[in-house]
Amino acid sequence: MGISLSMFVPSRRTQLFIFITMMTALVTHASLASAQDEITLTVTFVGGGDAIDFGRLRNLESDGAPTTETATRQVRLAIRPSTGNVKPYLVTQILETEPTNEMGNSVSSSSILYRVEQEAGAGTVRVPDQTPMVAGEEEIYQSGPQGGDSDLLITYDLIASSEQEAGSYNGTLDYRVSTI
Repeated sequence: MGISLSMFVPSRRTQLFIFITMMTALVTHASLASAQDEITLTVTFVGGGDAIDFGRLRNLESDGAPTTETATRQVRLAIRPSTGNVKPYLVTQILETEPTNEMGNSVSSSSILYRVEQEAGAGTVRVPDQTPMVAGEEEIYQSGPQGGDSDLLITYDLIASSEQEAGSYNGTLDYRVSTI
């Protein structure tokens, strides 16, 4: 299961409107040896609902002058190892490809920034500062040596600049937890 990214942008000569929706409320990943080693990952969209909606952003004023708009949304990850599981684990974020529109244009990697905060747990955040989201798998968190429960808050900032092409953009973002 993944998070679907979609944006809508009308004509480049008018205004850029970007609409991104991230969907999926529960992800579990168990590439583990037994049920005793199971880890559950729950994804919650801050602000409610079952999606992150960046809404419509514009990159041009009504008079055609360039402008930049930013929208911020958050996702909370709750990682819960089964009772007795004392193995460390790694949390990764996977963006298969950069979001693209119907013409094949992609969103610039500098347009979507993210950072991770640890709200609970005894691990190490790998992306504490705002970082461009790029295609591929990125490590975002490593638990402490005994594993244990962790809560992470991921903040995504979408920046609509005057260089962004018009269109409806789509992509998929996944989270994965695996023991190390």
